[in-house]
Amino acid sequence: MEWKRVKGWESYEVSNTGELRGKRGLLTLSKLTRGYGYHICENGKKSILTKSSLMREHFPYEWIKNLDDDEEVKPIRGCPGYYITTKGRVWSDKTYDFLTPSPQGSYYWVVRCWNGTKWEKCYIHQLVGRHFLPWEEGLCVLHKDEELPFPEINFLSNFFLGTMEDNSKDNRNKNRQGQQKLTWDDVRSIRKSLSEKTKTPKELSQNLMVSLSTIYDIWKERTWRPL
Repeated sequence: MEWKRVKGWESYEVSNTGELRGKRGLLTLSKLTRGYGYHICENGKKSILTKSSLMREHFPYEWIKNLDDDEEVKPIRGCPGYYITTKGRVWSDKTYDFLTPSPQGSYYWVVRCWNGTKWEKCYIHQLVGRHFLPWEEGLCVLHKDEELPFPEINFLSNFFLGTMEDNSKDNRNKNRQGQQKLTWDDVRSIRKSLSEKTKTPKELSQNLMVSLSTIYDIWKERTWRPL
């Protein structure tokens, strides 16, 4: 176990497992309104130090040591302080913990990340595919098997890249006609195709199995406004 002097509190030390000790020994971790913390006092000055803030300040990357042997991690582009792993886990420096995804639709899972300006809804499959596959603008991240349980459904091994046409074919092959739910990958591809005039609104409507009005609303930014 490794110990470091707590910055600003010379009478205390914090370990790489989040324990705190003072001159009288280990302190008891208390449950707070949000999270857990320690009540401390030094030279008449009292304060509460949360476990997450102590770890974030003194051992910011200790959590990486606890990843599975076959699990890789990368920082999430556009959201400083967040990380995505090949097993679909999202780490937050702010909470010093993995975020808990919420189900979205039949097989999507989402988390909310702060991008520095506002909260952004992030789809786990897109985060994994965009960071660990050779993704580029215009490509969609597709599922190999939508019937897998959580969390295996969000593992890198369950994703592959394809065009909007591939996505449309995948929907037909898996009998999901009429049930298409657009993602930001689809929306960006729609706007790029219309801007570069590589596809007509009618073609996009047919490929993605959505109405023409949906395509026009996206193009005019009446819906799916840029983040």
